[in-house]
Amino acid sequence: MTGYAAFGRFFIVTLAGLGVDLATSWLVLHLFAPPLALAAAIGFLAGAGFNYLLHEIWTFGGGAGRLSGRRFGKYLAVLGIVLVGRLAAVAALSRLALLAEYPMAILVLASGVSMLLNFALSRGLVFTAPRVPKEME
Repeated sequence: MTGYAAFGRFFIVTLAGLGVDLATSWLVLHLFAPPLALAAAIGFLAGAGFNYLLHEIWTFGGGAGRLSGRRFGKYLAVLGIVLVGRLAAVAALSRLALLAEYPMAILVLASGVSMLLNFALSRGLVFTAPRVPKEME
């Protein structure tokens, strides 16, 4: 699958996952009123679980169409890095006077940062094509 096709599928899945992520963040924020970073982390984890299943089943194809404990472990490691990126973006954006009164805008922008980071790491480290030995090419 080409990089463009993979990114197209990734984008579709990520948009659906973003809906799960932001809806969960908003619900947690309004029901429990935790700090914004905690609501962002909870939403992130809900969306990430949703995304992982769809990425395994559909997004990356080429042998990654079944569940794999090894890929899941790699995906969890990538999520740790992506979550740190998301929370750093939330912290940085929260300091901007222009956005301080708009927590959902902060969450959406930080989600964009984490989406790009997630695609790069998922494509490069988690959902990689199996290596074919040179003598089999």
